[in-house]
Amino acid sequence: MKKLYKCAFAILALTFSINVSAQLIPGVLVLNEGNFGVDNAGISFIGGGQSYADLFADVNGPTPLGNTAQSMAFDGDKAYVVLNGSNDLKVLNRQTLGLSAIMQNGLNNPRHIVINGGNAYVTCWADAGNPNDDYVAVIHLLSMSITRNIPAPEGVERIIKSGDKLYVAHQGGYGFGNMVSVIDIATNAITATIETGDVPNSIIAQDGVLYVLCGGKPSWSGSETAGKLMKFNLSDNSLISEINFEGHPSNLEIYGDYLIFSIDTDVYKITLNDTALPENPIFSVEEAGVYGIYGMDLIGDKIYVADAGDYVAPGKALVYSINGEFEASYPVGRLPNGFYEGEIQMLATENPNAMVSVSVYPNPTADRFFMNTDQQAAIKMYDISGRLVKTTTYKTSGIDVSDLNSGIYIVEITINDQKSSKRLSVK
Repeated sequence: MKKLYKCAFAILALTFSINVSAQLIPGVLVLNEGNFGVDNAGISFIGGGQSYADLFADVNGPTPLGNTAQSMAFDGDKAYVVLNGSNDLKVLNRQTLGLSAIMQNGLNNPRHIVINGGNAYVTCWADAGNPNDDYVAVIHLLSMSITRNIPAPEGVERIIKSGDKLYVAHQGGYGFGNMVSVIDIATNAITATIETGDVPNSIIAQDGVLYVLCGGKPSWSGSETAGKLMKFNLSDNSLISEINFEGHPSNLEIYGDYLIFSIDTDVYKITLNDTALPENPIFSVEEAGVYGIYGMDLIGDKIYVADAGDYVAPGKALVYSINGEFEASYPVGRLPNGFYEGEIQMLATENPNAMVSVSVYPNPTADRFFMNTDQQAAIKMYDISGRLVKTTTYKTSGIDVSDLNSGIYIVEITINDQKSSKRLSVK
């Protein structure tokens, strides 16, 4: 029987042989919502010029991330993922994505998260059909326990921190909200509400101004309203200005003196002081899924757009420059909904780009694995500490790994003096 032990994709500063090493790769984490009701949420990674469609699964093997990954936040060396369908909060190592803890009690229909001073604040719809039971859960991160629930109006969604206050957009749940709540962090109580346009879906606080993008009620509501971009003075919550839309905007981002947002499959850029909308978008997305742009984030000077495809199969991440030039498309998981800057510890070889078409499968495996090649291949396998555990030659009958402990391994493949390295999870 195999010995079971926990291991991460890369842990601390590992020392490998001449062929295998650990390196920190900067890039972008993609949170994949997955299909509601199914434990197929995931986290992709884009870095080093390539993408890993489900890095969480590569690291954690058969342990699923969960049902409907809604949002993610970071604190120190930890990443916190809110699972709406699973009603839990999962804690991962920020640089390896190794699962370290699960909070399974107290969150009912959780949505979005912000972290401040050792506490996490998670917006929760509770019963989506009940307009009187929404709340913001205050979680003490050291003990992973809820210390307080702050009652809130219906449809709590996006939550941000500015100064000593939290701002919560009430998108409305299954209804249509039109306000932002202000929570005093010292007292953990709502001290004010700000009336907005219908369905506030994005909020940003910067330089004393709260920017609220309101999508408006959709046509299928029977009482359609147009969207608005509203600016409020954070010192007294007074309205500074507003711009009215004809359509339904979403995905507000800020870049220097510019605001960036989407309408359907078009992406626009305006200055902070503009009082009218531009006539033309900076770019339009042809591949944006059946319902337009599902998610969009600005990281550095790149615009990342989530293409959810048909909402069933894995989607894509589309990358554009800040001026709207298309740069790249990467395969990711199902229903990508958010992008986050990150650095991931990866295992690499001297020539990581060689033979990128060679793959190992099934992955994970319990007994043996195969490769998509009919060429003669020399195989070396290393465990997570860099120790050589197997040397063999690939055969069409596969390579037996039933004698290995459960964990993550590096399979070094040599064909015609070219080397490639693949990750393999053994169950």
